[in-house]
Amino acid sequence: RASCTPYEYRRRFDLSLADFEVEETPGPNADGVFEFGETLRAVRFCVQNTGGMPTPTYQRARLGIQSGSFVRPVRGECLFTARHSPIQPGAMAGVDGLLRFQVGFPDTNRSHDFAPIIVPLTVRPEAFQLGWETETTFGFDAPFQRRFDNFNLAKDIVARFPLQNTQGLAGLRSLAAGESSELHFQVENISTLPLGDGTRRRARVLFTSAKDASPHADKLRLRVRGAGRTGDDLEEADEVNLLDGHSLELGAVAPESVGGVKAQLHLRPDVPPYAIVQLRAVLYLEDLAAPGSWRCVQRRALPVRCEPAFAPGPATQAILVTSTSTDHQVYNAWQTTLARFGFATATLSVTRYGHLDPSKPLTCRDDVTSGRELGEFFEGRLIVVLDDEFAFAAPAEGGAACTGCDLPTSWSLGITLPTAVRRLPGTWLCKLPAKTMSDRGAWSTCLAQFRTCPRGSNS
Repeated sequence: RASCTPYEYRRRFDLSLADFEVEETPGPNADGVFEFGETLRAVRFCVQNTGGMPTPTYQRARLGIQSGSFVRPVRGECLFTARHSPIQPGAMAGVDGLLRFQVGFPDTNRSHDFAPIIVPLTVRPEAFQLGWETETTFGFDAPFQRRFDNFNLAKDIVARFPLQNTQGLAGLRSLAAGESSELHFQVENISTLPLGDGTRRRARVLFTSAKDASPHADKLRLRVRGAGRTGDDLEEADEVNLLDGHSLELGAVAPESVGGVKAQLHLRPDVPPYAIVQLRAVLYLEDLAAPGSWRCVQRRALPVRCEPAFAPGPATQAILVTSTSTDHQVYNAWQTTLARFGFATATLSVTRYGHLDPSKPLTCRDDVTSGRELGEFFEGRLIVVLDDEFAFAAPAEGGAACTGCDLPTSWSLGITLPTAVRRLPGTWLCKLPAKTMSDRGAWSTCLAQFRTCPRGSNS
């Protein structure tokens, strides 16, 4: 009979994870980005016996990857420590093999306009002590399995798409009916492989006019030339109706470089003043797992407000000052009211032209008004300011963008608007919130007094 030597230990064995690494699966699509939908792998596992006795000679430990919202282990894959190689207390041992997992996809229908999706995620391996294994009950099917609670080393990684748009849709948000604006959708390739036309993975941008956001969606057009990579001096024949959408292929974008698509955005001449239409863009990238199919990467939106051009003529008697807080209903109500009192009225949008300082010139693309001081157009006329707060974006110190709210009359720059108007002969200022339309006495009195006042007087 074989003799046995008894051993006594104060603590049992225990396994902890000393180290491992997460990497892309080698191949033609390995681009340095842990991409949504990509299958990654955990490799080079090193375990340590932190207990007080050797691990059992004939019992193995099973290693796997814990499932998470974005970490989806390949079904049935696991690793095992070696039999007949007990790990001594305090010693480390490598575990051969790899564990694969797929990065889940984010919700790209979250909204119509969102920044690049970046998801921090944690890869957590786990290990189980297995009991006695037989030819029919082993591995996942071993009858005894105990989790190692100290097997808790994890790796944090960041999942994202290799293409991203950080600047939004670059184009004018205020256009007069019949006007056009250059449109640029910038795309950044953050990977180490070229992407786009002529590469392993194509990309495209789908432009649509949002039918659910405006009843005037059919008034928005896109002008493209040829393949659609420029929008300069485009002919009417190149105009595209966006109700059904129009795709522009993204040209090849070099690794860690910037590309994009350009076009021209056009408002039809029959868009009513202060109607809002919304342009939407969807960035698509060819699917990793299914070449020829498309995966949505990002969505962007650009609201475009139809604000009338400032075009006063010799017969103009009143100027209606508006902003982005003015809507179609309020604009029509004031125009109707001024017309009822016999005023020929021009509209000046402070958010389109940038200020209300009579001593400053208007800088815009309107041939009639560009370069002339605003006071020239104010003198001798009734100025009706719809003085409601409006949201604006302006550059802050250091070039960062800031957003705030302001009143149109606060955009008179050098001096207050009432003070400036008093210096202009025959000019009356009527400063009223748009809601004052319900107070007929206030604005009726103002308009009637202007009608009967002597020429050259001020108020």
